[in-house]
Amino acid sequence: TFNLRLENFKPLFHREIPVVVHTQQYQVIQSTVRMLHDEMNLKVVIDHGTFDAYKIGRELAKRDIPVMAGPRAFQLDRDRGQVVGIVNEYEKRGVKVLGVNTDAPVIPQEELFFQATMAVRYGWSEERAIRGLTIEPAKALMIDERVGSLEPGKDADIVISTGSILDPRNYVKQVFIDGKSVYDT
Repeated sequence: TFNLRLENFKPLFHREIPVVVHTQQYQVIQSTVRMLHDEMNLKVVIDHGTFDAYKIGRELAKRDIPVMAGPRAFQLDRDRGQVVGIVNEYEKRGVKVLGVNTDAPVIPQEELFFQATMAVRYGWSEERAIRGLTIEPAKALMIDERVGSLEPGKDADIVISTGSILDPRNYVKQVFIDGKSVYDT
């Protein structure tokens, strides 16, 4: 029989779209991976992944599971007795598709760039942070053929600033959406 209520779930089980799971902490992410990825064979994106969750990074890397980490940039690693950068720790463990999030509305979405700035402050490279705001989330959501980088044929909004977008001392000078200037100082 045909059940119209379940039709929207077909792309999930055909792995055409990911299931984005807002989760945190090591044990909860471990359960998410086991149930949704390993047992149900769904394409999973970890969205949040804070606190000690980076410790499961190697398992996420083995499964090519993307992580959009945040909003907290650092964690006290009690095993090492030091403060570590959460995004940087995921990268050290081999997570390739890696970005940041804000946990909006807890931390407003307007502060997304600041989350990347904090990740850089705690060890992530500036180049990876820019990718973590653009192409990496697009890859995670499986829409990177449409958005996430400046290439012919892609949709693109362009922000021109006075310097690195990751430096809060700089400001936006101009914004283009759909090829039209929508903001100009």
